[in-house]
Amino acid sequence: DSTTITLKGPGFDEWTLSNRTRSQGLKVHVLYAEQAAAPVHCSFSAANVNDVDEGRRLNIEPQATYVFDK
Repeated sequence: DSTTITLKGPGFDEWTLSNRTRSQGLKVHVLYAEQAAAPVHCSFSAANVNDVDEGRRLNIEPQATYVFDK
């Protein structure tokens, strides 16, 4: 899953202008392992990167369940 961190104000407006969508900032993508009850992978992207695009960069593991919203 992912969450967007909003970055607005002096210094951020110019930095996020090229990739802003409904949100202005960056996105944190997290892969959570239920068995371990902990995150096992984390990455950051521009706010307009789709979760599926980021998920395609991960190796598919047997016995794992992958869920993408939207």
